[in-house]
Amino acid sequence: MLIDDEGCYVLAKTEWMSPLLDVDLGETLGLLSVMYWVHDLELGIVDFELDSKTVVDSLYGSKSGISNFSTVINDCRCI
Repeated sequence: MLIDDEGCYVLAKTEWMSPLLDVDLGETLGLLSVMYWVHDLELGIVDFELDSKTVVDSLYGSKSGISNFSTVINDCRCI
C-alpha cells in the first residue's frame, strides 16, 4: 500500500505467490516486487517499511553471496 507523507492512502496492489520459502527470502521477494512497481509508477523519493531486520541489515551491508537470498538482495540494490 502506498501512503503519502501525511499518512493518507494513495494506491494499493496485491500479489499472490504460493511457494514455500524461508521468511527472509519471502520478505525480500516482496520488497523486490514493490520496488519494481514503484519504479514503474515513476514515483520520486519513497520510504519502504520492512518487518525483517535481517533483510534491512543485508540491504545496507556490503556482503554478497551466492544464495537465492543474496541474489534477490543484490537485485534490490540495483533498483
